[in-house]
Amino acid sequence: MVEYKLEVPACSVLSMQQTSRGVDVVVKSQSMVGHCPTCGTETQRIHSYYERQVLDLPLGTLAVWLRIRVKRFRCLESTCKRRTFAETIPKLTERYSRYTKRLAEVIWHVGQIIGGRPGSRLAHKLQIPVSRHRILRLLRRLYTAVTKPVRILGIDDWARKRGQTYGTILVDLEDHRFVDLLPNRDAETVANWLQHHPTIEVVARDRSTEYANGIASGAPQAQQIADRWHLLKNLTEMAQRALREAWTQVGAAQPAPDAQRSPLPRASGDETARQLSCERRLKQYGVIQQLKHKGYGQRRIARLLGLSRGTVRRFYNADEFPERKTVSRSSQLDAYLDYLNTQMSTRKVTAKQLWREIIEQGYTGSYSQVSRWVTGFNRQQPRTRIALPTGRLPGRDTCLQLLIAKPESLTDDELYLLGVLRRIPVLDQLYTLVQDFVCMIRQRDV
Repeated sequence: MVEYKLEVPACSVLSMQQTSRGVDVVVKSQSMVGHCPTCGTETQRIHSYYERQVLDLPLGTLAVWLRIRVKRFRCLESTCKRRTFAETIPKLTERYSRYTKRLAEVIWHVGQIIGGRPGSRLAHKLQIPVSRHRILRLLRRLYTAVTKPVRILGIDDWARKRGQTYGTILVDLEDHRFVDLLPNRDAETVANWLQHHPTIEVVARDRSTEYANGIASGAPQAQQIADRWHLLKNLTEMAQRALREAWTQVGAAQPAPDAQRSPLPRASGDETARQLSCERRLKQYGVIQQLKHKGYGQRRIARLLGLSRGTVRRFYNADEFPERKTVSRSSQLDAYLDYLNTQMSTRKVTAKQLWREIIEQGYTGSYSQVSRWVTGFNRQQPRTRIALPTGRLPGRDTCLQLLIAKPESLTDDELYLLGVLRRIPVLDQLYTLVQDFVCMIRQRDV
């Protein structure tokens, strides 16, 4: 058997004890020499000891607190104003920090990915008690220590106060991390920042002329490119303009008549409920069979799963999943089915009218029974869809959404409507151009 023991950098573990707050680990520094932070003099003269507590990485579901026995040294330099100082353990934690370095790195990554408030909620689930304010302070203090020369930079604006005050955000597109924030969107501000970062080779930006001038002035060696999001945004704007200019031709066009549409499958509520019930019972059957193979009895399984003993007995003794048999029961409506089928096939009639007619013939059942039968009858009939009449085309915004959307993301009704629109030559040409451009951008297919 392999033994695992807790390793604390530059320290030796004295004891471990589980408490109400987690695990308390008492450690002491292995160094016997201190260096004065003021004059740098080395000393071994110990003045006193005190205990410092820092939070370390959690152990399973338990928080780990390090109780560090810290030495306080005397400074032997007569000219130094500092008489005593506490030792530091650079490999373990920073001065005045309440977290170890390895835990601070984990907290930094959590805050970098999901932010302060959600990061704090996630950290508490991981047994790391940290507030959102402390996460944000850690991000501000440590982000400069992990940055590296930026090669591919993304520039965009961000709103301090939407519609009034804007700044500039800079992002490293290789590591997908935030780099810096600038107070405004002026070309001079961007150029000054870029001059201090000569390693930049590529800059992705929007179509702002201020950013273009700032990049050309501050980083003339960098290649300027437009990112895909802004290209697709510009495509939408140009398609909207083209559609607005051609809307007169669209209104005057005559869509060709549409052929009968194939029926669309529609699942009834009863069928959906039966399917969900079957899936639930199949899952129960699998769990009961699994517990049976582990040696559990029927009573114990019923108590654990909260099921009746009859249900457990049926699944427990079955070699295969017992499907429910469909039972055909007689109904008060059976004597009137021929009349109902004839009326529904020959004329347009509502369920209420049919109910009143068969009541006169002696039917004593409820209206809801007739209504459910009519609903089922209508579901079995083929559904047809004819083309929209002239002048009843959808609005311009709806047409734009259909023309620029991915075909695989459209529903059956939207695809049908898109086919009606493409019978108009000007819209078919616009659709072809838009989809070709989108394919070129998203699939990088020139």
